[in-house]
Amino acid sequence: MDLFKVSSLYLFWRLAWLARIRVIGRPITELREIWFFLRRFREIGRVRAARFDFLCLFYSRDCKNRTARQDE
Repeated sequence: MDLFKVSSLYLFWRLAWLARIRVIGRPITELREIWFFLRRFREIGRVRAARFDFLCLFYSRDCKNRTARQDE
């Protein structure tokens, strides 16, 4: 299609199509970004929870040893 022989109707439909993509695409992109951050925070939460559980093993043993020493 020759660039200079493009009808105004074609340009209208092309701009309408691009505007449609822009109007619909923007919220979809934002939802994807929100979903990415939610997934990332969930992964961070899992890592922190696992680290907390791991540390609690040692601290709970240490607390048991301290209370046993205090009872003596």
